[in-house]
Amino acid sequence: MYLERMKINHFRKFNENGNEVVFYNNQAIEENIDISNVSTLIVGQNNAGKSTIFKAFELLISNGVFTSKDFNCDY
Repeated sequence: MYLERMKINHFRKFNENGNEVVFYNNQAIEENIDISNVSTLIVGQNNAGKSTIFKAFELLISNGVFTSKDFNCDY
């Protein structure tokens, strides 16, 4: 099973608009980069929300408990 995209709204850094994270497999990348099929690579500038993507995914797959600080919509 592969995750193709994930939409995050009103969670930590992400507000309500344009928060779709798209995942590409290594065959979809035109450049010749040697990435294992079992690796996940998330690249972004500082304060772009990389850790938030992992935290959202972790909470969803583990039936984790959300806290009030997870819903900061001040950005």
